[in-house]
Amino acid sequence: MAIGITSFDPIRHIELIPLFIAAALLCNLSMKIDKKTIEYIANLSRIELSDQEKEVFIHQLSDILSYIEKLSKLNTEDIKPMAYSINTTNVFREDKLEPSISREDALNNAPSAMGVFFKVPKVIE
Repeated sequence: MAIGITSFDPIRHIELIPLFIAAALLCNLSMKIDKKTIEYIANLSRIELSDQEKEVFIHQLSDILSYIEKLSKLNTEDIKPMAYSINTTNVFREDKLEPSISREDALNNAPSAMGVFFKVPKVIE
């Protein structure tokens, strides 16, 4: 089922950009983005786009893919792969047992308790 989009709001559709880029990259990085390509990607994404939205995405995706193409031409032979943009080390604390609030104190703070359990409102009918 496709999602109908009634009015174009770039902020509302910003989450679609990575999906469009991924689909375009899977098709071919150096391909020309045209209306047919946008319609194909929108169909894969199960969304409906107006003609105005298609025109906007044609320009945006073309710009993004041309930038990715520029990046792919960079010489990265001497660059070491990295998982983070800054150097990090293990920042975890030592896992040690520390005193905590007692069960009785926790249940005393609860709005409702039943024995040794928290009593909560029924959520399933």
